[in-house]
Order: sequence, then C-alpha cells, then structure tokens
Amino acid sequence: MILTNKFRAEYNYENIERDFDIYFVKGTTGLYNTNILDIPTAEYKALAVQHSFGKEALVLFQKGKEYNLNFSRKIKEQYPNVAVEKINVLDKAERNRVFYYNDRLLAQLLINSMKTPKGELFSYNNLTGKLYYGDSTSPIRDKSTKEIYMFRFLQISLKPGMYLTLDVKTFRKNSYSKQGSFYIIDAETGAFRKKLKSDKVDLKDTFAPGSYKNSHNTVEFLCYENPEKFSRSKLGIMNKFLEDVKLKLSDYLTLEYDSYDAADKTEIKKSKKTEISVEEFGKMLSEKDVTISDYCKDKQSESMLDSIVRILESDYNIHPLIDTTSESGYNIRIIYGEEYYENNKLPDPHKDDNNGLIVQHIIVENHSEEKLKNMVKKVVQELIIKGDIYSRKLSIYDWTQLKTEKTWSFVTREKIEGYTYPDSHFEYNMMTVTPTGDLNFETFNDIEPTESTDKERIMLMYSEYNKENSRVCNSVEGLVFSDINNIHAIVRTCEFTIPDIYKLNMALKETNPNTAVRKENLINMINAFSSEYPQYADETNNLIAIIREQQPVLTKHEIRRFMNMQKKYAIDLNQYMRDKYGVWMHPRIQSLKNDEYLMSNIVNICCFKKDFVLEEGEEVYYYAGEKSLRRFGVSRACIIRKIISEKKMEFKDLLPLLSVEFVRNGQYTVVPFPFKYLREYIKISKNI
Repeated sequence: MILTNKFRAEYNYENIERDFDIYFVKGTTGLYNTNILDIPTAEYKALAVQHSFGKEALVLFQKGKEYNLNFSRKIKEQYPNVAVEKINVLDKAERNRVFYYNDRLLAQLLINSMKTPKGELFSYNNLTGKLYYGDSTSPIRDKSTKEIYMFRFLQISLKPGMYLTLDVKTFRKNSYSKQGSFYIIDAETGAFRKKLKSDKVDLKDTFAPGSYKNSHNTVEFLCYENPEKFSRSKLGIMNKFLEDVKLKLSDYLTLEYDSYDAADKTEIKKSKKTEISVEEFGKMLSEKDVTISDYCKDKQSESMLDSIVRILESDYNIHPLIDTTSESGYNIRIIYGEEYYENNKLPDPHKDDNNGLIVQHIIVENHSEEKLKNMVKKVVQELIIKGDIYSRKLSIYDWTQLKTEKTWSFVTREKIEGYTYPDSHFEYNMMTVTPTGDLNFETFNDIEPTESTDKERIMLMYSEYNKENSRVCNSVEGLVFSDINNIHAIVRTCEFTIPDIYKLNMALKETNPNTAVRKENLINMINAFSSEYPQYADETNNLIAIIREQQPVLTKHEIRRFMNMQKKYAIDLNQYMRDKYGVWMHPRIQSLKNDEYLMSNIVNICCFKKDFVLEEGEEVYYYAGEKSLRRFGVSRACIIRKIISEKKMEFKDLLPLLSVEFVRNGQYTVVPFPFKYLREYIKISKNI
C-alpha cells in the first residue's frame, strides 16, 4: 500500500446541521486583513473561521445561540457591501457552491474548531482562520530576558484535491510593520491569537508573520529515534492531528487515507553506477589545472586552504596551484559569506563577472575534517558540471548507458522581471543532449518574435500545462521531450508519501528506551526463548550472564545495548518476546524485510499509475526517496511528481537519470539531472 497525504472525508451532515450554524460571508475586498470577522469571533464567539479566496469566509457557530440571530444584521450594519448567507448543510447544491470538492472547506472549518478551547476566556483562540499546531518549542524565548520574540507552528491545511499539508509558519516580534495582520499573546488566557480591533495594544508588542534572518525555522519531516522526537516531527504532529480528529470530531467528520495499491508500484532499476568515487573525480579534475585562491587572508582561511590542499592531494591525487587563476582550468575561491561583504560595504565576490572562468566558491568556516571532505566533494562536483557546460560535453555521467538513439531536450522557464500578472512574460532555457552526450543550450522568450514553430510550441505547451495544474496547487518544474509533437511535463504535486505513522507511533511508545523491565522477568523470557531456539544457546547464555550482574530493574535502552540488535539471535529474541509476552525491546524501523511500517514508501525511486485514463496522452507518477533509511529519521518529505505526455509515455527511458548522487550529495535527485545543468547554465549566462 502506498500511503500519502491525500485524504477522503466522510461527513455526518445531519449531526453537523443539528449542532452548528454555518454562515458564508462574501465581501468586495479582501476579508483576511480587515476586522470584519472580529464581529463573529469576538462578539458572537464563533467556534471557527475559514477564509476562502480572499474575499470569502466561512464562520462556524454553535447551534441555537441567541446571538446567531443578530449575526447577519450586525455585519451588514457595519459593512453594507458584505453579504452574509446561512448555509443549509443538508442541501448538496449549496455545499458544492461554498465547500468545493469533497466538501473540503467544510472539513477545514470543522478542523479549525478543534483548537478552540471550551472555556469562555478561550472562545476566540482561533481568530487566525487557520489551524496551527505547536509543541514546547513553539514560543522561542530570549535566553537572557526569557521574553518570547518568535512563535513557530505547523499550519495544517487541506488543499484542493484533499491534500493534507504541514507548513512551518513563524511570527516574529513586530518592529517594522504598520499594516497587515497582527497577532498578540492574550493577556488573560496566554493564547496566541489575531489582534482584534478592540485590543488596545502597542504595535511593537504584537507579532507579525515572518522570521529573523538566519533563524532555524525548519521542522524535521520524520524522526524515529524516540517517542518524544517523533511527536515533534512533522509526521508526529500529523499523527496527533489525526488522533484529535477521531477524538473530537467523530460525530461529524471522518478522514481516511486515499491510498494506492502497491501492486502498481515499480521500483526503478538503478543505473549500473550511481556513485562516483573520489578517485574517479580526481581523474576528471586532472584533465585541467586546479587552482585555489584565498580571498580572505586570515588565520581561519589559511587553515582552511591548507586542509583543502591536503584533501585534494591525498584523496583526489590533485596538486593544486595556489593564489592564481587558470583561464581554462578549475578555480576554487575561499571567500566570506554574503553578509560579511554587505555589512562591511565591500564588493561581493559572489557577484563577480567571471568572464568565462570555471569558478566555485567555498565559504570560510570552522569545519570538522569529515564535513570539510564532504564540502570539497561538492565543490569538485560543481566544478566538473560547470566545466561540462563550457565544453558542451557530459563527462560526469556516461550518457551512452541510457542506450538511446534519441536527442533529448530539457526546458525550464522563469518570469521576466518588470511584468506582472496578467501581463506576465517568460524566458525559456533549453538544453539538448545528443545520444553521445554532446550538449547545446538556447535561451528565448515570449516577447521577441520567433520564426521557430518548435519554440512557439514549447512556449504554448508550457503555458497550457501550467494553467491546467496551477488550479490544484501543482507546479510545472520543466518540460522534456525527444519529439516536439510529444512534449512531456514534469509536475511537482502537493502529494508526498508517508509510512504508517500510526504503527510507528505505537511501536515507539511500546519500545520506549526509558521503559523499565524487571531483571527476573527478562531472564525468564530469555530462558524460554533459549529452550525453543537451542541454536542460540551460546548467545543467550552470555546475555543472561551479563544481565545477572545488573541492577534488579533495567531500561530497554540498556537491554538493547546488551542484546546488540545487529545480531540474528537478538532480532529473533526481540520478535519472540514481542509475540509471546507483549514485551518489545526494539521497533526495528529500518528493516524493510517485512515492511511492517510501510517505510518502503519513502525509500528508493519508484513509479506508479493511478486508476484513471486520460482522453489523450498518458500520466505516470514517481518519487525519489531516501537511498537508504538513516539511523534516526528523514529530514524532508518525499514529494510525488507527475509526468504528463501528449501521446506515448517516453519518460520512463529517463528514470535512471534520477539515480545519480552528484546533484544531492549522497542522495538521489528528484528531477532528471540535466535540469541541474540547466540551472547552472542560467547562473553562468547571467554573469557573462
């Protein structure tokens, strides 16, 4: 089974109509940044608000309250141009008009109400019109004053198509904004909420959307080190949210995964060689001179230069030239970060016109030897890619292993500055690759006339694909084709794959490393195991001997260490105790053998089809997950991408281009690597 963040909702409309009144509010200007909804939320104590397309909003009230009768009248008195309509939830036509596909906004409205506490003082906790989840790290305090200067939340939303999204949102102490939406910490309740018109608060004491420069505002996608860290990861919060929906909204709403059949999933056959050794990189570098220039000239940069030289000589067998420039070779420059040049009002080498030189910068910092080696490897990869662009020939990848006789084209586009919607204009960049790996680059736009029908068709198809997909919050990342009459689009969707987070959560709780186990009970279980599995007699006797020397009570963390979960007997013992006694030492999340937690959903490169047929062309879906599961977690979501072809699907021929590791150091790339070449070509061309 392939689980994703796509859900389907089922509703008990009778119960919703019985317990709630829902109003549809429509204005002539944006509602969110005004105080129109202060009336329903503050004065009338609405349970929740949900904004829709700026000028519209939905308001949820408890049924039958006296103030509901005056709601519409009061709004119209203060805002004559605003229309207010009570919605009959039992009327399907009305639901379709205001709630959209699968009554998405009804689900979001009900979901938003969950965070509104029952107490009177908390009745307008959800004035944001959004659902924010936080944990103990949500308020970020100054270390000396202990005052809150920033909030960090996960905003949980149902996007068109019923995709559940988890976006990090930050709010910083306001020191610059005088207009827009402001938020306060409620003096009476301590709740974080939107500022009301009636709140007499100095703007400098409010919070505004945004974060401080260089502040760390990411939340790990999945952490399975222990239950606590899991609960603070995105998928842990998602699991808590789904539990809350079951607990608090079961009378009105059920959310279920809209899963896909794993039988349709195909793991992509890896290319013959996915990783390039440092020795091979060294041979590539040796084709040209390699220089290193220290642009900082301080003790830290001098030390860093010495270390880079040592790494290049020992690992790559390269002897670089120091503090010089090679017009035809590879040039490494040690420089400061952008802030240094900005703060000191100095020319920034990042912005230098390199006049056709192959240059890669490395920022001066203190690094461990291992981290510096990884940085050097990345610098080497970038230099070789830039060298390939200048030489118009692939060297970092053997294109012939694709065994294609076709010339493939890859296209991206960027907005041209100075033009705004609906008069937007775009620049297109295209790279073609011949069967022998020769490269050609071309840039064109939709302002200057062209006599090329191929270019006209590329621009037309890019616009058509983008128009079609932007309606459901998807975005076209590029085009690819070998036949101008069969252009494929690569579309980044809102969908990402997930493991079985419910089972993960339960397993982590049951195997909590801090859980205590009595020594006597543990020895009895091991003896029982040894009787049934005599082949492990030596291992179990040694384990019992170690345990006998310990305290009467041991933690599961200690027991794991004594068992050594890498050993076959320990794996079988762990399973035996789980099955027979319900005592579980280790969740074995990284094991994909039985895939109990569906971790295969975020590993490897896989493609699949969905259960519908297009009138023309074909669609396939793919994701590039982790190369292998890391010890404690996964930092980023595994996004599903959609490939649309006009006619026959040819993209599968290019899937091996995802299994290279020189784009995302040590990990698969999420789009075919030629798009990396295109991005670098654009950067280079803008500096020439």
